Amino acid sequence: MAAPCRIRLNVGGKLFMTTADTLRSLPDSRLGRLASDDSITSQQDVELFFDRNPKVMNSILDLYRTGELHIPKNLCAKTVEKELEFWEVPVELIQECCFQEFQEHKEGVAITAEIERLLRLPCDSAADCKRLTSSGRIWMMMERISYCPASKVWGLIYFAVVAFSAVLYCVDTVMDTRHVNPVFLEELARQNVSLEDRLSSMTIMEQFFVTARDPWLSVSMDLVFCFFLLEFLVRFVTCPSKGFFVKQARNQLEMFLLLHNAVALIVENFYMEGRFEYRKPVMDAFVFFYSFDVLKMLRILYIIKDFDILKILLLSVKASLKVLVLLTVCMLSLASLYGTALYLVELLTDQYTFHTIPDGMWYAVVTMTTVGYGDVVPQGTVGRMLGMLCAFSGLVTVALPVAVVASTFTKYHDNLACRAQLRRRLAFLKERPHFLLRKDKMPRDVDEPHLLFQTTSSKSRQRFSGGPTATEMQPTDTDCLM
Repeated sequence: MAAPCRIRLNVGGKLFMTTADTLRSLPDSRLGRLASDDSITSQQDVELFFDRNPKVMNSILDLYRTGELHIPKNLCAKTVEKELEFWEVPVELIQECCFQEFQEHKEGVAITAEIERLLRLPCDSAADCKRLTSSGRIWMMMERISYCPASKVWGLIYFAVVAFSAVLYCVDTVMDTRHVNPVFLEELARQNVSLEDRLSSMTIMEQFFVTARDPWLSVSMDLVFCFFLLEFLVRFVTCPSKGFFVKQARNQLEMFLLLHNAVALIVENFYMEGRFEYRKPVMDAFVFFYSFDVLKMLRILYIIKDFDILKILLLSVKASLKVLVLLTVCMLSLASLYGTALYLVELLTDQYTFHTIPDGMWYAVVTMTTVGYGDVVPQGTVGRMLGMLCAFSGLVTVALPVAVVASTFTKYHDNLACRAQLRRRLAFLKERPHFLLRKDKMPRDVDEPHLLFQTTSSKSRQRFSGGPTATEMQPTDTDCLM
């Protein structure tokens, strides 16, 4: 009986001994195809050299021997993945006991790339900042608080103006800061009706339309509008990439707010001046139009956005969107179930606490979210038992998705340090492009195996590519690369 062909694999200078029969157990892999090549198996002792990482080789050979792939836990998942790809071993063959850690490493790399994509701005690296023009530096100063000391001063000014505009928006709803329209006073004098009696019979909406802002309040709001308009124009003119500027959600919202404010000034100065009688549809339209003023509060996020922790929080919510949608569906389903049950139970016991099923759903939602307004509660014994079940169901339904979102946030937050290292590595390679020779510019292809042997004419090292082409090739110990 012929002795089996022994194959020595020299992987990165470390020798591994196996047989051709063992390697044929995975015929579609790289080693399986080499073991099926007659030009190799015809030899009694063959050594193949691969310039690869030898630390994964034991696990790969164990796959050929036992049919199970266990990967080392002290290796980076990216290294393992590249080695498996080179040896043409499917990732799906990794055993379950090792796959979780392998998958966590891969997710960490993907999360780091996603964080970098979210947090990066044009001209964000140090090298790009050095190439900025004077206008580009002005844009960076207004865009990033951490860019320079002047940008920190600008951030404080911007925050103060935003806070002042929020105060003005709130003060505008206080009647003490508004004065009655003179035309309305003349009309009351002709009707011989006192102002107090007339205002007491009017709704808040009607009082709003028969009054006007005090002059100091109007001037303050106009100055705030001019500040934000000038700030927007300066950022647009100095931005290095106009396309990036227009695509930003912040700038789109700012354009909408400025247009809304301009239309409001025109309406107040040219239409509402001197008018005090409006029909309800007109008043409703005005209230709907002015309700968009609440979006001005979002300007505070422009300052907070420079804190990476806020972006990580938003990114965590986005990554957990499926869980939040599932939470909403479960809450609505349980609210419908408990709301209907409470309505029927209270109806059968002559307790008319819940007049409709939506009333029961309202109680179910308030109870499951642990808010508990207490405006409506079941009166019967069975209804109260259902209320207890509703409360316990809410605890389980809300707690589990919240825990998932919290763990996702922790995972993203822990990868912030990896993102910082990614920035340092890319900046280093960008400043020294010739420090690391890329694989596509290497002097020879190191992915191909090298068969070490001696021909009948002379010793030489031949490169194996699909099998040796010379005849009478015999391996020798002196040609083995140790």
